[in-house]
Amino acid sequence: MQDPKDRIEQYERVQFRGVSLSELHSDKRIELITKRRRNRFIMMILNVLLMIFFGYSIYAGLTQLSQTWLTVIAVVFSVNIGLYLYQIYQLSEIQQYYDRLSG
Repeated sequence: MQDPKDRIEQYERVQFRGVSLSELHSDKRIELITKRRRNRFIMMILNVLLMIFFGYSIYAGLTQLSQTWLTVIAVVFSVNIGLYLYQIYQLSEIQQYYDRLSG
């Protein structure tokens, strides 16, 4: 089993492009994590809204796109939503790890 510290460091490298959060002041660290989570939620909501828009426009006959395109669009946006949920999970893990260290 992987050490939690190693897992958190991997998440940090992926989420923050190599910036080590352990070297930052706790206020700055919380700010970065909160900002990143908020951005991921916004992007996830945008993907859901776009999926609804394309689905509605195809079913209402507002576009000439076929059912096949709706399926492709739904798969792509669903994968995006899944990836955003996983990133939000990673950020939550990072936040909990640093909360345990400081508290």
